[in-house]
Amino acid sequence: MFSDNEKFKMNKAAKAIVKGQVVCALVVGSFLGVIAAPAKAQEARVSSELMDKNQAEWSKLVRQFNAKSIKQTGKSTFVNFCEPKFKVCTEMVTYKIKGRTMYVAAVKDEHEVVFERQVCNVNNTEDVRHCVNFDTKTKHTDMKDESGQWHLVSGVE
Repeated sequence: MFSDNEKFKMNKAAKAIVKGQVVCALVVGSFLGVIAAPAKAQEARVSSELMDKNQAEWSKLVRQFNAKSIKQTGKSTFVNFCEPKFKVCTEMVTYKIKGRTMYVAAVKDEHEVVFERQVCNVNNTEDVRHCVNFDTKTKHTDMKDESGQWHLVSGVE
């Protein structure tokens, strides 16, 4: 889809754009709750058949988010980062709508296998996020504590 050079440029641009907003807390580690502890990562696995079935729809959604981010900022907000502590990497794209940050994120394990895909929105003050698991359609809400860590407050993570 993208060359390594394009990915590098997009990652660099995305990090600059999202820095301080969604990045650190967001998908980055705990924003989604997506970056779950290894035990949760195993529990969160969705059948590969379901993910394969939804792949075309997921790809379309990611392209839409990317197009919206480019339209808003002039460049892609695609970012890819890893959390070595949890042995996971996350790919995400964000854009803003009415002061809220919307994002799609896919979390992969150390073998590059996607085990969770989510669509989330973060409120204007960036301390509450509502997410939907793209494959299972389960919903959850997280709140950020004073230290910037996200915690589940309702729904299924």
